[in-house]
Amino acid sequence: MAEPLVNHRSDIEVRIRAADHVLIACDFDGTLSPIVPRPEDAYILPECADALSQLTEQSGYAVAIVSGRALEDVRERAGLPNAIYSGNHGIEIAAPGLAFEDDGAEQARLLMADLRLALEHAVSQISGAFVEDKGVSLSVHSRMTPEELEPKVREIVHDATTDAVAEGKITVVQGKKVLDIRPAAARDKGAAMRFIMDTLLRMSETQLFPIYIGDDTTDEDAFREVNLSGGLSILVGEPDRDTVATYRLDSPADVASFLKKLAGS
Repeated sequence: MAEPLVNHRSDIEVRIRAADHVLIACDFDGTLSPIVPRPEDAYILPECADALSQLTEQSGYAVAIVSGRALEDVRERAGLPNAIYSGNHGIEIAAPGLAFEDDGAEQARLLMADLRLALEHAVSQISGAFVEDKGVSLSVHSRMTPEELEPKVREIVHDATTDAVAEGKITVVQGKKVLDIRPAAARDKGAAMRFIMDTLLRMSETQLFPIYIGDDTTDEDAFREVNLSGGLSILVGEPDRDTVATYRLDSPADVASFLKKLAGS
C-alpha cells in the first residue's frame, strides 16, 4: 500500500536535490487532468501546466507525459512544447528532435479499424458506452454506463476480440471504467518509461532520477520500472488501492501542488 507522500516530503526533496538529472513523468487523465465523463472534455489543470512548463525550462529537469491517449491528442491537451510525449501506452513517442513509432503500428491501424467496425454498433446499444478510436488502439469507455450494464460491455468486447487475442494479435487491458484494446506486441507504459529513461541517459550521460505519477491500473507497469531504477512512484487515488507505487497523492489538485513545489513556484 502506498504511503501518503506528504508524510515523506522532506526525504523526497533531499533525494531530488541530490540527483544530477530529474525526469518527471506523468499520466494525463486523472493525474494532470480531472476525470471527466467523456475523453474529449479533459483538460490539464492550469497549475500543472504552469509548473511543468517551468520545469522544462530548468537545467537538470526533463518532463514526460505518458498517456493512453493518441500522441497528437495528449500533446495538444498538455500544450508543453518542450516535453517528451508517449501516446497509446508507448506505441508512439515524440520529443524535440526525436520521433518513434512501434514497428507494427501500420498493421495495428488496419486491425483496429476492423475491430472498431465490429464493436461500434453493439457498444452503442449500451447506455453511456462508446468506442474511442486512437488509431493504433481502441478504448471502450463505460464511465457513463449504469453499473448493472458494465458486464454487458465487457461481454461485447470479449466476443469481438476473442479470436484476435487467441491469435496473439491484440491484448485487452482493464482500466478505470475503460477497456483498452492494443496490439499484443506493443509497448506498455513500463516499456515506454524504460525507452525514455534510456534515451535520456544516453543524451545527458548523468545519473537520472525518475519520478512517475499516475492513477490507473495501466500505470502499474511504469511504477515498476521507476522502482527498479531507484526513483519515485506516486499513485494518485484512494488509500486502499492495491499498487506497487511507493507514495500516494489524493487528487490532480495535489499533483499540482507537488509539481509547483518542485518548480519552486
